[in-house]
Amino acid sequence: MGLKCWCPHFADPEGNLEVSHRTGSAKFHFPKDLDLRQSEGMDVSPRFGEALAWASKLHARQMRKSKVGDRSVPYISHLLAVCALVWEDGGDEDEAIAALLHDAVEDQGVTTAQISRRFGDKVARIVMDCTDLVPDDPAAIRHWLPRKRAHIERVPGFGDDSLRVLAADKAHNATVMVWDARDDPRSWDRFRGGLVGTAWYLVRMHALLEQRLPQSRSVAKLALALDEFLKRYSLSRETLLTREPSALDLN
Repeated sequence: MGLKCWCPHFADPEGNLEVSHRTGSAKFHFPKDLDLRQSEGMDVSPRFGEALAWASKLHARQMRKSKVGDRSVPYISHLLAVCALVWEDGGDEDEAIAALLHDAVEDQGVTTAQISRRFGDKVARIVMDCTDLVPDDPAAIRHWLPRKRAHIERVPGFGDDSLRVLAADKAHNATVMVWDARDDPRSWDRFRGGLVGTAWYLVRMHALLEQRLPQSRSVAKLALALDEFLKRYSLSRETLLTREPSALDLN
């Protein structure tokens, strides 16, 4: 498949992806004569392309907290990375779609009803399981520790499908955080939880995910990032599992 972009750098009349660099809108079109579900080893339908286009539009102006040198990183890079990890961890198309949309409620104000109408109840449920704030309570956004604690308490009730997306999200975030810290030790200042709070949250989340998905590649990837993280800053996994950071310091 080629690319068809409204941009002088790309021109492909047979392309299936149309992206407007002026508005950030995107459209994905599968060829009418192509039945992907009959292709050996593939489980992809036009729904996935629709989700990719929607995610691109929703997050078009959003950037990651991390930077590469002085350059900001488009947020869609994270969604694509999480989606790839979900596929590679044995996830199905619904999980891959949820991975693309897992921050749509939290960051872009999309409702679960909107997601459910377009992609079904399963995708909407997974997205909500990956959402750690209460959209109807703006105050919850400001209080990092209670919000993260509440999310951790919900995790044991999640299905394996939600856990796969959650593991991919945390694995990618942790890996990027470690790389950022190598380049700039002050990178932790960009995170509301800071160094200790972030370590506490990721260690707690990893312990829960490892119990439920012991063979998960994403969980293993998260473990590798955490090992470097804890070693670099001389943090004790046992201490982080048994104690909580001060709520006063994190609100």
